[in-house]
Amino acid sequence: MESKPLDDAPEGISIFVDTNVLIYHLLEDEIYGVSCRNFLRRVEEKSVTGFTSPTVISD
Repeated sequence: MESKPLDDAPEGISIFVDTNVLIYHLLEDEIYGVSCRNFLRRVEEKSVTGFTSPTVISD
């Protein structure tokens, strides 16, 4: 499976949100923080669907 930037995720797609997306956002990572924050904003606005697992939440 090919990896693509979160900013390139098309409208309406469902994406699994792994721990790193949340950590980069929360810690305001210099490299990935803005992209993760923008992606999570898109999830909040419901232009994309983000889902995760109990294992990720427990990390």
